[in-house]
Amino acid sequence: MLVITFFFSLSSIAIIAFLDVLYCLCFHSYFIVIASVFLLLLLPKIASFLNFCVSSPTQFVFVPHHFFFSLVTMHILFIIILLVFSFLYYFTNAYKILFFSVSTPEKLT
Repeated sequence: MLVITFFFSLSSIAIIAFLDVLYCLCFHSYFIVIASVFLLLLLPKIASFLNFCVSSPTQFVFVPHHFFFSLVTMHILFIIILLVFSFLYYFTNAYKILFFSVSTPEKLT
């Protein structure tokens, strides 16, 4: 049962992440895609703190019923970060201050 839950959770987060990146690509937001990929690389590290409860300072105990909840929580956090990056990218020039080394082409009018 634990293996099925783990596989379902991993496949769900992979599909959700793929759809998020596909959404970014459809709107030509390459900067957001790069940020999303880095966030995806950090998701397992962040999710490990949500998927495990500490029984002692050196030992972690897996809590299966919190696993899917933490994946949903991580996806909500992922969407919020994408929305923040989208706002910074499209409606302000703050991305030039935060990521001044990234050159972006100007949109044609």
